[in-house]
Amino acid sequence: MSITPYAAPVRPRTLVLAFWLLLASACLTVASSAAAAFAVFSPGGEAALRASLQATPGADIGELDTDTLVAVSQTTAVAIQAFLALVSVVIVLWIAFSLRAGRRYIRVVLTILAGLQVIAVAAAPTAVALISLGVVLAAVVLTWLPASSGYLAARTAARRAAPEPVMVG
Repeated sequence: MSITPYAAPVRPRTLVLAFWLLLASACLTVASSAAAAFAVFSPGGEAALRASLQATPGADIGELDTDTLVAVSQTTAVAIQAFLALVSVVIVLWIAFSLRAGRRYIRVVLTILAGLQVIAVAAAPTAVALISLGVVLAAVVLTWLPASSGYLAARTAARRAAPEPVMVG
C-alpha cells in the first residue's frame, strides 16, 4: 500500500505577510523588554525606585537599607519583564508558525489575543506598544482576507482528505 501525498495549496501573500508581521511583533517585544530592563537600571530608573521606596510606609522596616531594596527591586523587575517577554514571544511564534502551516483555528486565537492587546495598550499606551498593536492588527486583518480564508480552508480539506498513516509492527 502506498501513501499518495496530497498537493498543498500555494500559500497566499497575505499569510506570508501576516507571518512576517508576527515575527516583527516578537522582535518588538524583545526590544521593548530590553529597553525596559535598561531603564530600570538607568540613573533615572534607580532614582524613581529609591523615591518610591522612601515614600512607601514601612519599606525601611528590617535590616535592609534603601540601596539593598533598590537592587532587589531592580532585579525583580527585570526578572519579571524577561519572563513575560519570553512567554509573549513563545506565544507569538507559535501563532506565526501555526498560521504558516495552515492551521485555520489559529486566526481565532490571534484575533482574541489581539483584542486583549487592545485592552492592555488602552490601559498603558506607549509608542512601542502602539506600534506593536498596529503590527498585530495588520496581521489579524490579513489572516481574515478572502485569499487567506481560501488557503486555510483548502489546507484543512487537504489534511482531512489525506490518508491516516498506518503503523505496522
